[in-house]
Amino acid sequence: MAFISAWTGGYLYYSSIRTSAFDEANKQAILHTETIKGYLSFFLQENLNSVKVLSGLKELTNVLTKKDQYTLDETNFILDVFATNYHADVCYLIDRDGKTIASSNRNSPDSFVGQNYAFRPYFQQAIKGEATDFLAYMALGMTSGKRGVYYSNPVYKDGQDIPIGVAIIKAPIDPIQKEFAKEYEGKVLLTDPNGIIFITNHHEWAMQTFSKLSEEETNRIQSYQQFGQGPWPWTGVSLIDDSRAVDTLGNKYLFHKVALENYPGWNLIFLSDINAILKRVQGPLIRVSGYLIITLCVAFGLTIFFLYNKANHEINQRIKAEQALKISHDGLEERVEHRTLELTRSVEELRKER
Repeated sequence: MAFISAWTGGYLYYSSIRTSAFDEANKQAILHTETIKGYLSFFLQENLNSVKVLSGLKELTNVLTKKDQYTLDETNFILDVFATNYHADVCYLIDRDGKTIASSNRNSPDSFVGQNYAFRPYFQQAIKGEATDFLAYMALGMTSGKRGVYYSNPVYKDGQDIPIGVAIIKAPIDPIQKEFAKEYEGKVLLTDPNGIIFITNHHEWAMQTFSKLSEEETNRIQSYQQFGQGPWPWTGVSLIDDSRAVDTLGNKYLFHKVALENYPGWNLIFLSDINAILKRVQGPLIRVSGYLIITLCVAFGLTIFFLYNKANHEINQRIKAEQALKISHDGLEERVEHRTLELTRSVEELRKER
C-alpha cells in the first residue's frame, strides 16, 4: 500500500509538472516566433526605401538610355556606394531585356554583368511597373549560389510611365541568420509556400523541405528557379496533428506556426523538442526526489528488518515454551503413571494381608 500510494502520488505530481512544462514551452515558442517575426518584417522593409532612392537617380536613367562608358562608370560608382553603405551583397542594374549592364560586383569572379535575369519574378513585376508584391524577394542566387533578399524597383525616363530598366539591391541573410541562431530551445524555420526551408538555426535543414514533395511539385519549383535546381531533400518531419510533429527517428516536437505578413504562404515554424523538455523536467525531479526515495527505502528496510527480527524472536520463544511445556507434560504423565503403579501395588498388598 505504501508503494502504491507513493507511486500514484509521484505519477500525479510528475504529470502535473509535465503538463506545466509543455504549456511553458508553447508560450516560449509563441514569444520567440513573434520576436523573430517582428525582426524579420523590419529587415524585409529595411531596404525598400533604399532601392527606391537608387532607382530614382538620373545616372541610372542616363546609362540605360545613352549606354556610354562615362555614364556606365558613374553608375558603377553609385552602385558601389550603395552596396558599401547598406551592407548589401550586390547592387545592380538591369535593362528592359533582363540583361545586367552595371553591378557593384563587376570585378568579382561571379560578376552579374552580362547575366540575364529576365526570368526572375522580381524583374518581371518591376518591369511592368507592378513591383509591390516582389519588392522583397527571397531566393538563392543563380550566379553566386548564395541566399539573399532581393529588392527591386523600376527605373523610369523623365516624362514616361513605362520602365526602361530595374534597379536591384541584394541583401545578405546574415543579420536574419544571427537572429535565428540565438539560444532558442528549439528549431526555428522560415519556409516558403512549398515548404522549402530558407533560413533556420538548424543548419543541416537549410534548403531542405519541411514537407515531402511529389515529383510534380519538385518539377514546378525547378521551373521557378527561385531556389536553384535542387535537390531539396525532405527533413523527415511530419505532422501528427496541429500541435505536434515527429521525424523519421521517432523524435517528437511541439509544433507552432505563424504566417509572415505580406508574404502569402511564407511561415515561421518553431519546433520544441519534447525529449529536451522532459529531460528538463525529469532532471531536477530525480535530483530532488532521489534522496527522498532512497531515505524512505532505507527506513522501510530497517523497519521491516527490525519487525522481522522481533517476530522471529517471539516465534523462537514460543517454540521453546511449547517444547518446555511438552517436556513437562511428558514428565508429569510418567510420574502419574509411576504413582498409579505404586498405589496399585499397595492396594494388592493390603488385600493379601487380609
